Amino acid sequence: MQRPDYQDLLTEARRRLAAGADIEALLEWFKGLGFHQVDCIFAVIQLELAPQPEAKRLVQYSRAWSATRKQSEELHEALLQELADDPDLDVRVDPDGKHWTVALPLPDPTATDSGSPTTAPQL
Repeated sequence: MQRPDYQDLLTEARRRLAAGADIEALLEWFKGLGFHQVDCIFAVIQLELAPQPEAKRLVQYSRAWSATRKQSEELHEALLQELADDPDLDVRVDPDGKHWTVALPLPDPTATDSGSPTTAPQL
C-alpha cells in the first residue's frame, strides 16, 4: 500500500480491534477507505491476525469482499470455458476443479512459413 498514512491506519485498526471490533468490521472499514483486496490481505498479515494463506481466505470470504469473490470466480469460469473451447490449446483441470493449466503451442523460432530459418535484420 502506497498511502502516506498507512501506518497511522494500522494503528487505528489496532485501536479498533482492542475496543472490540471484529475482522469483518475492520475489512469493511478498510474497503471504505479505498483499500483494495490485496491491501486488506497485507493489513491482516501486518496486524498479525492471520498468516498469509489464512489472511487471503479471511479476506476473500469476508462480507466486504464477497461480491468481488463471486465476480472473480465467474471470470475464471468464463476464461476457462473460452480456453477449453480453443482446439489449439491443451487445457487440463485438476480433479479439485480449483487448479488448471493451459499448454500454449509456440511456433518454432528457427522456422518460417516458407520453411527456411528466420534471420535477424541487418542494422
